[in-house]
Amino acid sequence: CISTGLKWVSAVAGLLSFIPILAPICGPIALAAGGAALLMDAALVASGNGSWKALAVDAALMALPGAGRLVRGGVRSLRGAGSSRAINRTTMSAGGRSLDNYPIASIPFSRLPGGAKRLVRSLDSSGTAGLGSGARLDDIRTASEFMGREIGVLQHAKTGALRAVVGEADHMPRGLLNRHEEYILHTHPTVHTLPSHLDIDIANAGKRVEAVLDLGGNVTYYNRDGIILDPPERLVNDLGYLVGRTSAGRR
Repeated sequence: CISTGLKWVSAVAGLLSFIPILAPICGPIALAAGGAALLMDAALVASGNGSWKALAVDAALMALPGAGRLVRGGVRSLRGAGSSRAINRTTMSAGGRSLDNYPIASIPFSRLPGGAKRLVRSLDSSGTAGLGSGARLDDIRTASEFMGREIGVLQHAKTGALRAVVGEADHMPRGLLNRHEEYILHTHPTVHTLPSHLDIDIANAGKRVEAVLDLGGNVTYYNRDGIILDPPERLVNDLGYLVGRTSAGRR
């Protein structure tokens, strides 16, 4: 019957989703097919053609921890809101195209620079990474490209410590801020930043300088008044490290 066929589809897709490169596609397929089969079985049981006990067993199997991680992983991979994969040296980045339609190559984790690897692992496991007093700008850019999500860097207004957080595919939620923290930089999923790309950022900015780092490695400074060509305080030093605001500029 159709229900049995859907269960086979769900089972096969579930197995394939354990392959990292197939997880974003096969995870949701497994969820959709399993859910559809469950709904069809429920309709049959309600009409007197089936066993509630068997239906409960099927539902329980879908709720097993492994299945739950599988389903959540597939959904999160599609919407770019979390990570389900265990990062290893063969894990591939998604690749595809940037928001401004430039091709983005898919690369294995093993080819990332050491700093980018550490950043990806920490953000993948906990959503945050301490950066101390600074981080190499290219590591942040590379990690953002690999994960397919924006990365924001926050600075504690009192201690000056930097902390990276991972956001969504196309924006950074303000809810990631802790007390006394403020955004100083975040990545954009574009290769070349245009003024129109910063409309929302400028609308949400304060009087202090922030920066956007695009996939091309370009840094654009801005505040609530617009793009700043010659910022009074540069957040990146001459060696290409994001160091944040100087102690004199901290509140």
